[in-house]
Amino acid sequence: GFPGHEEGQGTSAKFNNPSGVAVAISQTGDIVVYVTEVGNSVIRKLVLVLSAARDSATVSTMLGEIGGGWGFLDGSATSSRFKTLKGLATSQDGSRLMIMDYDDSVQASRVRRAVSKVPEIFSGSSISIKPISSVGVA
Repeated sequence: GFPGHEEGQGTSAKFNNPSGVAVAISQTGDIVVYVTEVGNSVIRKLVLVLSAARDSATVSTMLGEIGGGWGFLDGSATSSRFKTLKGLATSQDGSRLMIMDYDDSVQASRVRRAVSKVPEIFSGSSISIKPISSVGVA
């Protein structure tokens, strides 16, 4: 297909330069795949529901905003900005994400964190990694 950005079911969803993935199993048993989408500077969420009746896949944008620009901006799920997404990791149940973001103009990396159940707030800018008890940036 062609690169772009489309939310949706199955093959109707579109990505622009996906580069990293992290996989988790939700509490309901669904497979959740988090994808760093470098071309649009966002984190996407793909939920795979496998059932005897019918399998389905749904793609949505979890963090960042299409057309919102690039940068190191902390904020809500849609107002946060990423510069150059390099990768991500997730806890086994998908409740926590660690996101590697790099700014080549200042040769700096940040490890950012988000709690996926409530991805509303990004804050802080420390590069140290510590236990996650709230939504924020490591």
